[in-house]
Amino acid sequence: EGKKAVMAYCALEIFINYLEQFPILLFLVVSRMIGGITTNLLYTVFETWLVTEHRKRNYGEDKLGIILHDSNIVSNLAA
Repeated sequence: EGKKAVMAYCALEIFINYLEQFPILLFLVVSRMIGGITTNLLYTVFETWLVTEHRKRNYGEDKLGIILHDSNIVSNLAA
């Protein structure tokens, strides 16, 4: 299910970029609305996938905590 959500994220981002190529206000509005959905997917899907793969490969939980902590710091600095 996680991989499907990641693929949906990528497909929606491509679609948004396609819509923004046309000078039509409706396309811009629709692309911004879809952009809200993809932003939500960005912050949930990839993190879920990371945790699932991390546990599937039996890596230590302490390392997962470090990765999530560091990614949160980088995300806040980027914002």
